[in-house]
Amino acid sequence: MDIEDLIKVDKKRNEPLYMQIYIQIKRMIEKGIIKEGSRLPTIRKLSKILDVNSVTVVNAYHKLEEKGLAYSVVGSGTYIKADGFNLEISHYEGAGLLENTYMPYGEEYINFAGLDPSYELFPVETFKDIFTEILDRDGGLAFTYQESMGYPPLRESFSRLMSGYGIDINPRNILIISGAQQGLDIISKVLLGPEDNVIVERPTYAGAVAVFKSRGAEISEVPLTEDGMDIYYLESLLKEKDIKMLYLMPEFQNPTGVCYSDKTKERILELSQEYRLFIVEDDYSSDIYYKERPSSFLHLNRPGNVIYIKSFSKVFMPGLRLAFMILPNMLIDSIQAAKYTSDISTSGFFQKAFQLFLDKGMWEKHTDMLRNVYGKRHDLMATCLNSMDDDGVTYNAPSGGLNFWISLPNGINDMQIYNAAIKEKIVVAPGSTFYMDCPEHNHLRLGISSVNEKKIRKGMKSLKKLLY
Repeated sequence: MDIEDLIKVDKKRNEPLYMQIYIQIKRMIEKGIIKEGSRLPTIRKLSKILDVNSVTVVNAYHKLEEKGLAYSVVGSGTYIKADGFNLEISHYEGAGLLENTYMPYGEEYINFAGLDPSYELFPVETFKDIFTEILDRDGGLAFTYQESMGYPPLRESFSRLMSGYGIDINPRNILIISGAQQGLDIISKVLLGPEDNVIVERPTYAGAVAVFKSRGAEISEVPLTEDGMDIYYLESLLKEKDIKMLYLMPEFQNPTGVCYSDKTKERILELSQEYRLFIVEDDYSSDIYYKERPSSFLHLNRPGNVIYIKSFSKVFMPGLRLAFMILPNMLIDSIQAAKYTSDISTSGFFQKAFQLFLDKGMWEKHTDMLRNVYGKRHDLMATCLNSMDDDGVTYNAPSGGLNFWISLPNGINDMQIYNAAIKEKIVVAPGSTFYMDCPEHNHLRLGISSVNEKKIRKGMKSLKKLLY
C-alpha cells in the first residue's frame, strides 16, 4: 500500500489539517512503515487525494523537515531522513521552488553548499560590549519600536557607508528591513500582481523566484555571459513582453560569481528607461572582493527606477536579520506602508547595535578581516580545482564573492555527485537547483564561507575521487 493511502484527515476535528498529516507520517516513520530514504508523495498528489489545499501539505512537510524527519531536494521531492545526517532547509519559501542550503547539522560535515559566514568569525566580544553600552545608555528604551523606515541614526550611518563607496544617498531614501528576503517580498507586494512579467538571471537565487511566483507573476530567464546578462536575449524579451521588473545581482552573482561589466550595466539602464521597467539590484556580497570593489548601478547615474538592496547576512551575523533598501522617491511612501504591514519595524535593539558597530569603525575592520580569510580560501579552492582540470572540471575564478561555480565532466549529473558526497559527509549545492525551467545538471556551486582551509583540502580531495 502506498504512503498516501495510509493518510487520512478529519476536517471536523479542531486539530489543524497539516498537523494531522504530520503526526500520521511521523508515526509511520517511528513504526518503520516508511523507511529511511523513502520519497513522500508530491505536494500536488497528496493534496488532491486528501482534498486539502496544497499549502496544508507544504506545512506538514515543513514540519517534518523542522523536526529532522525529512529533507527536500529541489526538482526531486521530499524524502525521509537518511540515517546519520540531518538537512536544514533554507528559509526561502515558495510554492514548489525552494533553494536548499543543504546544511547538515554536525561539525563532522564539510559544507560547501551554504554561503553563511563561519560563526567563529562573528565579532561576538565586540557585540557584547556594544549591547552593554546600549543597555546602560537607553535602559528599557532600547527595546521600543522604531519608525517603520528604520532607526534614524542607523539610516544616517548607512548613508555615510554608501558615501564611502562613492554613492551619495539621502537617508530619507533608505529603508531598513529584516533581511533581503523581506525586501524582495515588500517590493513584490507593491509592484507585482498576477501575470505581471519579471525577468531574472539564468541561473539565479531561487528565493527571489519563489517570492515573485507567490504574487502570481510570470517569470522569464535571461542567460548570463561573462559580462552579465545576455543583452541581445534581454532586448528580444523586452520587445516581446511588457516587462514590469528586472531582478539581478550584478556584484558576484549567485550562483555563478559573474560580475557585470560597466558596459553591460549601462546598456541595461538604457533599456530599463526605454521600456519603463524597474531594476531591483540585490547586493549581498560586494564587500568580499579580492581585486577591487565592483560598481553598482547607482555609480553610473541616479535613475528613478533602480531599487537597491544591501544585505549583511552573508558577510556579518545572519541572525541579526538586517539589511536596507535605497528607494526611488516615487516608491518611498508605498514601500514604507508595505513594510509597516509586514512587521511594523525591524528590531530596534539590533538596529542600535549595528549603528554603534558602524560608527565605531568596526565594519571596515570586519570586512578587511573577511577579505583576508576568504581570499586565502578562494586561492586554495582555485588551486584544488586547477588540479581537477585534467579530469574535465572547468570553472572561471570569481574576483570576489563567496563561491565557485564549476562545470562537471561530460556524463556526470549534479544530483549523482550530491547524493554520493552526502555519504562521505560532504555537502554541495547542485547547480540544477538554481534554474527555474529546463535545469542544467552539469554544475555545482561550491561555497568557501562555511569551510576552513583544512576542510577545503579534505573535501576537494574526496570530491575528486567521486568524479571517477
